[in-house]
Amino acid sequence: MIKNIIKSWIVFISFLSFSIFITINSIWLYICSIGPLKLVQVTGVSSNHLISEYTNIVNYLENPFYHNLNFKYFTSSYSGILHFQDVKKLVMVNNSILLITVPISFLIIIRMLNNQNLCEFILPIRTLAVFLIFLSVMMFINFDGVFIGFHKLFFRNDYWIFDPKLDPIINALPDSYFALCFGFCLLIFIVLTTILYFYALKQIKKHY
Repeated sequence: MIKNIIKSWIVFISFLSFSIFITINSIWLYICSIGPLKLVQVTGVSSNHLISEYTNIVNYLENPFYHNLNFKYFTSSYSGILHFQDVKKLVMVNNSILLITVPISFLIIIRMLNNQNLCEFILPIRTLAVFLIFLSVMMFINFDGVFIGFHKLFFRNDYWIFDPKLDPIINALPDSYFALCFGFCLLIFIVLTTILYFYALKQIKKHY
């Protein structure tokens, strides 16, 4: 029983880590958001320059050898840069988790697939589904509350509270865009768990 719980947690964590990684690196998602969110009008910065700055941020967050974040088209405060440093630390932790858990999860799933016991994932996935439904509802009703709670949980300072006058980059990264990122990340995670769930059901149907 305990082994099954551990296996499930490893797989779910790998799915989540992978979803976060894909979301962070989906620059196309930001490109597609510039028009609908009217970011050019809000920031006064051209679309190409916004894309350049966002790409620069992603490169800074994902590249462990990229230590200095410099904006070309925005000014930034000391506390604002410190927040991006804090975010980079979290991204590096996520990438480390990804590198560790994905290979292990792959071996777990392959072995359980070969042993015809993927059904052990059914109950954990159903339990997880309840939490995901609750989280989705909370995000839909009050994303700002969820977003603030996320920052209070993962950051031990208030550097994440940007002043648009000192850190105008925040105008290029509105809450509505982060809501889209959260939703996209959640979608990837749900797709991965759903695929695993249906493979587990398929194995059960073969036995009955």
